[in-house]
Amino acid sequence: MNDRRVHRRYPLRLPVRYSVSEPYPPALSGVDFTQNLSSGGVALTSDAPLHIDRIINIWVSWSVKAVEFSNLELRMTGRVVRSNRTEIAIQVKRHDFVRVGRQRSEGDIAGRDEDRALCDAMVQDP
Repeated sequence: MNDRRVHRRYPLRLPVRYSVSEPYPPALSGVDFTQNLSSGGVALTSDAPLHIDRIINIWVSWSVKAVEFSNLELRMTGRVVRSNRTEIAIQVKRHDFVRVGRQRSEGDIAGRDEDRALCDAMVQDP
């Protein structure tokens, strides 16, 4: 069987929150874990299937520390491409790392480009 994935997947079990609202009501949300992760997709554990093609927002608690010991959160938006009773597969359209756990100061603005480069390197293929 050929693997058609463009991006390398990394087996990571990280806590995740998600929210689904379009194109079918009602809005849904949940808390689960990642199974694997790449810059192009993510697989989540699931207790219930979701409709294919639903837009999903995902917040992953990243367990590494950034500059000045701020926690990171990986925020992704994507589309459900496969779903069953145990797994949700999402094609990621947008991802971004965000510092959480403390308020930013004006001095943080200068470091954003450096932080983004560091964080992007963490999810890019080698």
